[in-house]
Amino acid sequence: RPLLKISYTFDYILWKYNPFGYHLGNIILHILNSILVYLIFRRFLRVEFTALISTLLFSVHPIHTTAVGLICHRSDLLTGFFCLLAFLLYIAAEKYIIYSYIAFILALFSKETAIFFPLVLILHDYLFTPLEKAACILKMRFKPLLVFFFISFFYISFRIFFFHGSMERLQFLWGRPPYRMFITIPAAIVDYIRALFLPINLTISDAF
Repeated sequence: RPLLKISYTFDYILWKYNPFGYHLGNIILHILNSILVYLIFRRFLRVEFTALISTLLFSVHPIHTTAVGLICHRSDLLTGFFCLLAFLLYIAAEKYIIYSYIAFILALFSKETAIFFPLVLILHDYLFTPLEKAACILKMRFKPLLVFFFISFFYISFRIFFFHGSMERLQFLWGRPPYRMFITIPAAIVDYIRALFLPINLTISDAF
């Protein structure tokens, strides 16, 4: 996560060991994320007031407390920022697609979970493409989507073969019983959905 390390480096240059500056950086990132969410909502909802209320709900939702409050979880904020930016540029216009690629790369360098971003784009194109224009739009989107998947493949290859220790960590992951993954992931998804609609009794352990 080189971009995360770079952000900590700038924090240290500015604030040394004063935690105020590190928390301020997280808050600024959350504000920027909220602005991007507003721009996306306004594009889809097409009603200024509805987009504003939706963004306010996003910005103050308790589920963000861990990501914003913990300095060590800045990777989530950085990944969210660059994925939201990449998505906004992707749906804005074809001329901005190169900047969407760059934002996606920066998201990957913030946290590896951004690898799933191309699937979000496919889901968007499937859900929001008018049936009568589907063939034309999907043909236009095919090459950009291919580039996103190529970036993902290159990132995975680079991480495995060039980052020290990555192969050992992957071998350790593969060595775990598969049933643990099938049991844990669905339970985590259900818990996050529960926290999204019923954000009560949240603790720091919910982040892990």
